Amino acid sequence: MDFEKNTQLLDDLKKLIDDSIESKIAEFLKNIHSADLAEIANELSKDELLLVVKNLSYAKAARFVSELETDDRKDILENIMLDHLAFILEEMDTDDAADIL
Repeated sequence: MDFEKNTQLLDDLKKLIDDSIESKIAEFLKNIHSADLAEIANELSKDELLLVVKNLSYAKAARFVSELETDDRKDILENIMLDHLAFILEEMDTDDAADIL
């Protein structure tokens, strides 16, 4: 993904987060590849990252978390509800889930 597209993705996502309309956030995130989300993750606050993960399907959240840098992954996993985390881990490749555990 190029810089301009990343910037637009980040701007659009932050606008939706600022508007606090989770249904629109979830709909927007359906159309974004998890690798593209991971590219902009370092521009999001911990709370924004948690909101993103909360609004992804479990399978997409698993792919997204797997793509994150270690510190971002740690922040998310330490602050996510255990039942949500369990479903995400269940969707991950066994190697990635083992690394996290």
